[in-house]
Amino acid sequence: MIRPQLQQRLWKIQSRAESALRWFIKVNWISKRGGSHHLGAINQEGNNEHQRISLFIQRYALILCQYAQLLQLELQIKAENIETKLLRQKLRFAWTELLDYQECEAYVDSELVKSHQSKAGSGHKGLWYFPCEVLQQRAFYVTAQFYQIRGHLLEGEIGACLYIARYYYQQAIRCSLITQVEHSLLKRIIGKLASLNALAFSNKKVIESSYRLMQKFAIKQRSIQVVLELSNADSAIHETILSFVKFQIFEKLSPSDHFSLTTLRSGSQPFVSLPLEQKGFNTKFKRQQLNELYSVSPCPQTGYASRSLGQALRACLDAWEGESCSRVFKKGKTYRGPIKWMIAFVGPQRQDLIAIQSRLERLQCSLENINLIIIGLRIEDPELCCSYRELCHLTPEGHFVNLEPLEHEMSYFFQDNKQAERENIIEVLSLVEASIQLFDSKREPFIVEKIDFN
Repeated sequence: MIRPQLQQRLWKIQSRAESALRWFIKVNWISKRGGSHHLGAINQEGNNEHQRISLFIQRYALILCQYAQLLQLELQIKAENIETKLLRQKLRFAWTELLDYQECEAYVDSELVKSHQSKAGSGHKGLWYFPCEVLQQRAFYVTAQFYQIRGHLLEGEIGACLYIARYYYQQAIRCSLITQVEHSLLKRIIGKLASLNALAFSNKKVIESSYRLMQKFAIKQRSIQVVLELSNADSAIHETILSFVKFQIFEKLSPSDHFSLTTLRSGSQPFVSLPLEQKGFNTKFKRQQLNELYSVSPCPQTGYASRSLGQALRACLDAWEGESCSRVFKKGKTYRGPIKWMIAFVGPQRQDLIAIQSRLERLQCSLENINLIIIGLRIEDPELCCSYRELCHLTPEGHFVNLEPLEHEMSYFFQDNKQAERENIIEVLSLVEASIQLFDSKREPFIVEKIDFN
């Protein structure tokens, strides 16, 4: 049986592709005419703008048509009245068209679309961005569906086809060419991988990673505690970190999420600026406290290792002990929330981590929802980096990153190391933001009208 929801979605995509083509014809007619009763006289700059918009809409319509073709293939794979060899030919043809499109001049990359959106403005009426990465992700998914459902009719071995299907499912979320992932399809892919692993590929690490990803769909609440080093010699990098904490972490939390902030000065003097509580409580006061954070001059390092970072992290664990946990039951599995993150920005000062490491080792069995991310700023001591890395790896999704650019690597791409370090930290902070986010499986609209009512 063909699912009515998928068939209805295919009809919507086809109708929207026809709508995009009508937009393309209309814009071309206006640009060729040279004037319009509702647009007024069009000068040379206006003609260039219309040509740019018409080219964008033409490319957008092409993407929608290819996406509709992949949806149609997905429907045909699940139908019983179409031969498997014919489906394989159609699948190869769809991949050929997709690869040819990526190599041609009409390819719409992310940078072009971002520039189009910035020029269009918030009051622009027209087509919303439909990323080409969605085509690639859908193509991998349809290919995996083919080998999982129909592959054994051609290859003869069910086990080999399941291996191939699992490979294409993994490529749909791991391929380096895919920079944006559709969450609704990601949820389906994780479910498919979990079923395949349960059948023939039992791997404990894969099963645990699939569980953690599905947990981000099921749980809708987060608890984030930030430990922030205020002593930073580079004011520009410090401002980048402060804006990340304010706008990418705090402002993106829901009112029911929990947040806390602890500050350090040259790796010591831990001070709880904001205790752990829901963001919705005293939100204006918390914004004011975050806006009043400033950089302080580094203090001279002493000969002994400080225990302040360990004390701050232990205080974070103590604050979570009194929190109530929620449970969500979905498809026979139990997911516990909220998902908890400790994010620490540390300097090059030496730290004694024995106490916090022993505590995390004792609690390792109960650290299902607690994760630790440490971001080092110019740490030159390799032993300290190893200690931070071992500490983070005691948690399920812990990571350590040291933001110290290498001169022989960065000099080819940047004029100075300061620029390289800023580019490096922006990239790392974007990965941190992606790691702590929760997933929403709702599909975004492919075409919308943005109307400025002001």
